[in-house]
Amino acid sequence: MADEPNLQTIIQTIDNDSNVPVFFTNIASTVATPEEFIINFGIRTLNEPNKGKGVAIVYLSPSHAKRLAEAMARTVESYERNFGKIISDPENRLTLEGKKLLSNGKLIEEIK
Repeated sequence: MADEPNLQTIIQTIDNDSNVPVFFTNIASTVATPEEFIINFGIRTLNEPNKGKGVAIVYLSPSHAKRLAEAMARTVESYERNFGKIISDPENRLTLEGKKLLSNGKLIEEIK
């Protein structure tokens, strides 16, 4: 639409002052209702890799969720062009030695 600012313009107008909370997250879940999309961000630990402690919940309108998904896809494409393919499955990133430790249940014990 000609009247709508493009996503790049929107990003450039976000004011991130020192009062904006900053979080690290390595696990997220999403859910949608007819009115909104909800992203629950958390941090998982080695002890419970499939469960995380929540750090932030973000609510988005459906149109904003779609724009965010498109922006993330563009960012991932740019990242992979510059730095190489992202392997999203953690087990596929392991070395042969790491896979052996994981299959023996020793990976968590040896990192502690």
